[in-house]
Amino acid sequence: MHIKLSTFIFAYFLLTWSLFSSSVIFAEEGIEYQFVLAWGEQGSDIGQFATPSGMAIAPDGSVYVADSFNHRIQQFSSQGDFIRTWGSEGPDNGQFRFPSAIAIASDGNIYVADTNNTRIQQFNAQGDFILAWGSQGPDNDRFGIIEDIAIAPDGSIYVVDSNHHRTQQFSAQGDFIRTWGSLGEKPGQFQSPEGIAIAPDGSVYVADKGNQRIQQFSAQGDFIRTWGSEGLDEGEFIAPKNIVIGSDGSVYVADSNTTAPSGRDIIQQFSAQGDFIRSWGEVGSDDGKIVNIQGMTLAPDGDYR
Repeated sequence: MHIKLSTFIFAYFLLTWSLFSSSVIFAEEGIEYQFVLAWGEQGSDIGQFATPSGMAIAPDGSVYVADSFNHRIQQFSSQGDFIRTWGSEGPDNGQFRFPSAIAIASDGNIYVADTNNTRIQQFNAQGDFILAWGSQGPDNDRFGIIEDIAIAPDGSIYVVDSNHHRTQQFSAQGDFIRTWGSLGEKPGQFQSPEGIAIAPDGSVYVADKGNQRIQQFSAQGDFIRTWGSEGLDEGEFIAPKNIVIGSDGSVYVADSNTTAPSGRDIIQQFSAQGDFIRSWGEVGSDDGKIVNIQGMTLAPDGDYR
């Protein structure tokens, strides 16, 4: 039977030792989730992972993975074919200590959160080092624990600093622009934020994990709205830790904490205003199931039949 499919989205999920992609197909008659492929296993060889913790998709469709405990970046085709890798453990330029997040600019340049070196490193698409900035500390342009990074439409870089409960914004060259946030429960405050994403209109969404909520800000850090609370019902969270924005402005949140007594691993989808749309996810290690989500990203969408 021929069914018209209105939207096609590739969603990639990082699990503890592997990576799989899942297509999310929205049909006129309803919604269907279809597992597509998986690759990776525990290890340090090419194509293997040791706690992959972040990923991003380049303009050419290739997938870059921050292979955290192997202290390297790996690049694959959209079908999981290995292309290249770079990095080793250390403090020098091009080396890493537990990289945790990765973002790719429209020009193909790659930004990596080099977490235990408390810095951001920039590379070209082939992995050649360009520049680095950051050091340990609470001052502006310094970091505690970098959990996530995102790139705005204007090319600026937003960094979530979980240890200092704040967000910082930098130019593409690493020049400090602004910061906001402090420890607390009020609007604009955070408790161990872990995820950040930028909408097409430039607004900033932060996964405020410790407060079990999502907060939305303007590009300048002005508070707009928040939603979510602790719980297992629709629109509630246990530990929101990854967030991505679809081209239509939809907000996808990975709520992942399988160690808690009431833990779960699910994806929730919301409108840009925080209205709950749907959720999905089944805990397990079989194809198409998810456990301990470490990263999530969306590939370009479009009409598909």
